[in-house]
Parts: sequence; structure tokens; C-alpha cells
Amino acid sequence: ALKGIKSTCLVAILEEEEFHCTGVLIHPMYVLTAGHCVKGSPKKYAIVDNPSRTDNIVAVTDIIRPHTKVNEEIGCETDDIVMLRLERAINCEPIVLNEDDLGIKDNFVLRWNREKNGNETVYHRESIPIDIY
Repeated sequence: ALKGIKSTCLVAILEEEEFHCTGVLIHPMYVLTAGHCVKGSPKKYAIVDNPSRTDNIVAVTDIIRPHTKVNEEIGCETDDIVMLRLERAINCEPIVLNEDDLGIKDNFVLRWNREKNGNETVYHRESIPIDIY
């Protein structure tokens, strides 16, 4: 079982009101996501705790890039991480980052999986197992 992970606040990052990327709440006002997900002004981004419902949208006020390093060998950024500062706190459980042992033996990534249901787009939380070498 994924102890504590099921209640973690997985968020959808919206770019100009359309689903764009996935992030995870690390503090009531900060989201961690991949750097390639956000470019330009924070004004065009917002987050929501469930992309199937848009009644709880929170604006992004700042994009925090710790540093950017381009790997010349592969021609892309290798430090692909950013934090998004939110306009207001979100009322859901941030992911735990500081415990030594979460009891998790398998590695996985969380994401929102998009499915078409007739004319409607529905999103489901999904965990995908990955191998770490």
C-alpha cells in the first residue's frame, strides 16, 4: 500500500485554463513540478486539486527556479524542477518530504490520467511504477 500517498494533494496545473501538467503540494501555498511545465509569466498559470472540477482554482503568483543548467551533451535543462507560489493556501495534505522511512518499497510517479467519456473529459489519479537504477 502507498501509505500516506493516497491522501497527498496531487494538483493539476492549468495553462490559460486548460490542463497542462501535474504537480504536488509541498506546503499549503507551494507546488513542486517539472521545470519544463511552466515557461514565461506566472499570470497564465493556475492550479486546481482535481482537473475534472474547476470550482477551486487558485492563481499562481510566482515561479521559483532554484537554478537552470543546460546539459550540452543532451541539449536540454537537467535541473528540471520549479516551485509555484500560490495566491492562497489550499486545504489538502502536502506530500511528506522529511521522513526517513515512509514504508514505501516501490518507486512510482503520480499523475492525472485523462480519459474521454463521450463528450466529457474525465481525469483520474494514477500511480505508475518506475525502476530506479
